Amino acid sequence: MADQRPPQPPRPNQANPTEGFLPQGQERAEQVETLQSFEAAKPQSEDDKNQEILKREFPKIDSTLIAALYSDSLNLAATREMLHELSRE
Repeated sequence: MADQRPPQPPRPNQANPTEGFLPQGQERAEQVETLQSFEAAKPQSEDDKNQEILKREFPKIDSTLIAALYSDSLNLAATREMLHELSRE
């Protein structure tokens, strides 16, 4: 009787460990397009709008820092004041 093992999942190669697990080519492009259209159609929250305002007002400050400061206070005026102080230095 022969040794019958169930098929094994594809093994990623060492150079690209995600190869075989993530979509490739046209399928990947379609998934990216779908996600982008979903994000574009999603209504912006008040917090998102406030962060966009701050990013426009303080273009030299990294957007991740703006997001972190805003998420701490959730207050547009307070964050604006902090960013103003940071931009003066």
